[in-house]
Amino acid sequence: MQKRTFIKNLMIATAGSTILDPFYIFGSSPKPKNWIWARPNTSWKEDDWKRKLTKAKESGIDALLLEIYNGTDTYYEGGQLPMKANVTDLVLPICKSLGLEFHAWMWTMPCNAQEIISAHPDWFAYNGLGQPAHTHPAYVNYYKFLCPCHPEVREFITKNVASLAQINEIDGIHLDYVRLPDVILADGLQPTYHILQDKEYPQYDYSYSPHCRAAFKAISGIDPLIDLKEPSTHQEWMQFRRDSITSLVNDLLVPEAKNTINKLRPQFFPIGKVCDRNGTSGTLMDFYLCCTTIFTTRTSILSKSILKGNSQASEFQTCLQWSFYTFSGI
Repeated sequence: MQKRTFIKNLMIATAGSTILDPFYIFGSSPKPKNWIWARPNTSWKEDDWKRKLTKAKESGIDALLLEIYNGTDTYYEGGQLPMKANVTDLVLPICKSLGLEFHAWMWTMPCNAQEIISAHPDWFAYNGLGQPAHTHPAYVNYYKFLCPCHPEVREFITKNVASLAQINEIDGIHLDYVRLPDVILADGLQPTYHILQDKEYPQYDYSYSPHCRAAFKAISGIDPLIDLKEPSTHQEWMQFRRDSITSLVNDLLVPEAKNTINKLRPQFFPIGKVCDRNGTSGTLMDFYLCCTTIFTTRTSILSKSILKGNSQASEFQTCLQWSFYTFSGI
């Protein structure tokens, strides 16, 4: 197969991507890396992985983001949820032999494990109608997001990062879904779900869980579900929820990762703002890399965000990743 054809197929089959680094664009950083996201194919043998990853390396790929924790199963030893297959021990040595970086891709806030749902229904986020995410997920069935204010949830997610950080020779941990559900979907996605969101609707607005409401009332005297007529527009309540994600990562996950590998990467979901401290995803900037997936045809948003990010170069070392969002294997 010709290299050009392989790269085209690779980008269709996985999340083939090239970093768009604002510092590189303006001539102040090294050449960006090429990455791929991939879900673990448990039917592939060692020779299959070796052949496909060799082609990836020869085609200019520098790093693999492999999904080894998806909120339901794990694909490595030592996790808190059942291990479906130990794909990590199979793939990691191959990556190292080829000179490919290996990054553990994990789901952060969603949890679809039935044992967790059954044992801890109080762990889940609630929408603005008072409905928990494990019984009323937004948009798709797997949007069963956990409550970022629940102490046991914060401990559970921290242990997920800790178990990944113990894997020898990994180059980093990639935090996916490090946010609450999207209160407004990207405009490129709304037609997919046959919805039009012209404002923030309560069934998509999270988290109104008892723990988040109690924590906010303790500092403000306000119960957002009872005391506010339009809680989604209340700036302090909005910022509190963003900060609950930020503090989880900066205060718990970053220190845990730094104990071993010192590399943690969030993925951002751009809806009008990309890698902005006050962005929709409850952003955090204690990382040297932000991976963002583009679900909109409005590329002007990306361009403006890159320029804005560059103006803050002294504070944030931010990279933007433009990638395709399909995961069928390499």
